[in-house]
Amino acid sequence: MKAPFLLLLPVLLMAREYHNPAGFRADLPEGWQAVQSKAGHFVLVSPDPQRYVFVQPVLNRTADCADTLRQVLAGGGQFKGAQAPEILPVGKGMAMARFLFQNGQVRGEMLCAETSRRGGTLYGLAAPVQDFNRELPRLVAVLKSFAFEAHKQGSALSSQIAIPQLVSWQEPHELAYTMGVPQSWRVSGGIRRLDVTHYNDGIEISSPDGAAVIRVGDNRIGSCTVPGPNSMAAPGTYGMCAMQSSRQFGSGYLQQMLARDLGITIAANSVQWIDRPDVAQQADELPRSMGLQAQSSASEFRFTGTRGSAPVAGALLATTKMFYGAAAGRQFILGTLSFGISGFVGPPDQFGMLGRLTGVITTSIRINPAWWSQTQQINRQVAEATLATMRHQAEQQQQSFWDRMAASDRRREGVNDILGSTVRLSDGQGNQYQAKAGSNYYFRDDDAARTAGRPDDAVTRGDLWPATTVDLTPLQVIR
Repeated sequence: MKAPFLLLLPVLLMAREYHNPAGFRADLPEGWQAVQSKAGHFVLVSPDPQRYVFVQPVLNRTADCADTLRQVLAGGGQFKGAQAPEILPVGKGMAMARFLFQNGQVRGEMLCAETSRRGGTLYGLAAPVQDFNRELPRLVAVLKSFAFEAHKQGSALSSQIAIPQLVSWQEPHELAYTMGVPQSWRVSGGIRRLDVTHYNDGIEISSPDGAAVIRVGDNRIGSCTVPGPNSMAAPGTYGMCAMQSSRQFGSGYLQQMLARDLGITIAANSVQWIDRPDVAQQADELPRSMGLQAQSSASEFRFTGTRGSAPVAGALLATTKMFYGAAAGRQFILGTLSFGISGFVGPPDQFGMLGRLTGVITTSIRINPAWWSQTQQINRQVAEATLATMRHQAEQQQQSFWDRMAASDRRREGVNDILGSTVRLSDGQGNQYQAKAGSNYYFRDDDAARTAGRPDDAVTRGDLWPATTVDLTPLQVIR
């Protein structure tokens, strides 16, 4: 059982939209400033100068991204003394560096992305070592809000680009939750019930002219069962699937579902992706706090293309979550793999607005407590009924086993009787006797029974019914 898909994009609280005459914009938290350095960096810095993000275009790149990062970190400047940087590829034409500088007191991360045959862009962030993990979501959110802008000469820069006014919208199928959606925009989707205890969830929000589309989840995708190394099942059978990373799932969803659904032709080599371990770590905190074995992955995609004849740009955050069940680690028999998406596509000049709008929408979701309570109660009742059925089936199986054993014993005894020319008899009172087979009638001689040393010695037999049965008790052959 899962809660509705609530994938939260990083959101900046108390942030102002900033536009710089140099041709870029960003969402700046309270007290932050934007500075263009002489080295060509666009730096967004907090009141604490050790906490900042930066973007730097590379116009004459002479090496791939991995070597470009090595050159930048070895060149001194603000990263002078960078200690043993770890540089690794993170995608086609992309590489990331992790390092310490300022005598090991500050931790930095830098991403290089190739944008053309000779061009590229560096994206970086930094914070004190002891605060880095806590500051990372906010730093990433500031960096994600950065965007280059093209303005006509002499045009005034808007101090703020407003998102559409939001109105409350309620999930229509089960009244499961409410959320804020832009006024006059079309909303579709919601809960899609698979059975009493399983459902998928997802909504699509389209602008009045249909040019912009936001998706939070997709009720066509949910979860599947992954066979582990100790399972005899195989992917491809009913309900079974192969393990996928968020990168694999996101790439497939982008090309096979989003582009197909909306009629988008994605430009060749325009898709850029980056892993989001910060999102995956946040997603794993709740299940791990409940003692569950879970592992999440998250990847962010950006792309450009055309829809009809109009250019579009979009972003997608894809996630996977693997529940390993009771078994620790990967030595599991069966695991459950669930999928989630959140993203948008629209005109390139609305990219920043759609990103902020998607974040506001996802954070506005409020679960209906009555629906959640009822769902949990149904789950408990179904679980109890399932356990009762399983117990009844087990009892029937045990009884069937013992019935088969008794029948087998009777057959064995019958064979032994035939081979030994004997017959087993009963007086109807729970007493059994044996006698030589081949007679029509068998009796217990009550007088003999009182003096016989063995019960079988008291059995008399014959082919004719005796004239008197005063002291004889008829015996029945046990079949």
